[in-house]
Amino acid sequence: MKKTALALLVLSLVLPAAPALAATWTDNFNDDTLDPAKWYTPPYAEGTGDIEETNNHIEYTSQGSGGDENFAAISSRAILPVATPWTASVDMHLGDYGSPLDTDYWYGVSLSVFPVGVAGDNGFFVEHERMRYNEPSGLVNIWHAAKETGDNNAYYYSVAAGSDNGRVTVSWDGQYFSAWFDEGAGLVPLATDVDIADWGPVTQLVVAIEGWDEDCDWVLDDGSQITLDNFELTIVPEPASVTVLLTLALPALIRRRRRR
Repeated sequence: MKKTALALLVLSLVLPAAPALAATWTDNFNDDTLDPAKWYTPPYAEGTGDIEETNNHIEYTSQGSGGDENFAAISSRAILPVATPWTASVDMHLGDYGSPLDTDYWYGVSLSVFPVGVAGDNGFFVEHERMRYNEPSGLVNIWHAAKETGDNNAYYYSVAAGSDNGRVTVSWDGQYFSAWFDEGAGLVPLATDVDIADWGPVTQLVVAIEGWDEDCDWVLDDGSQITLDNFELTIVPEPASVTVLLTLALPALIRRRRRR
């Protein structure tokens, strides 16, 4: 599998004081405009990837990638202290473009977590993905979780998707990540007790949602096929130390990762 990912490296700044977030922070994306108090705007994009709030949800589109990779992402402005437990979740819809079966390709969406201010390609990803990679039987549709440390990827449980629709959840207990998906019949685990010790000294985390495609020889222009909706971030306990990413803390590094 190949996957583009957003990694945020916040400049070496002392984050200015900011209002604490509510214990539960939600966005149902129903006003067709990204809320700049919740999301870093404009979205980041590479290639022909585009992500926007429209039609009462988030849509990802692309003009196709051939042998290249496209992606687009929006990052939460919440800066989460590493010692603070939290849970994030989002609805995902990943349709089938009726793509050809004689070529390898990947496209999907991800709920992603990155360390703030730590150099290197590090991240934890909970994904819904359609792909064809050395799969003569055709399209593979999966839910799965992955962790990246530098150039090394660790893959956790992958489950064949029974539906185009589902909700993914990632939780952080102050030491470990866990992840699940739910197609309506209850939570199914994708990863448990994933530590980040090999990321180096991490003090803060940030959450992002992403869409991406690679090696797609067609235009992914139907925004209703790749969507995210109903984002929720719950922080435990009351997040007195959680701040909002202000303009002085800028995304300084966007890096591309490839997984195959």
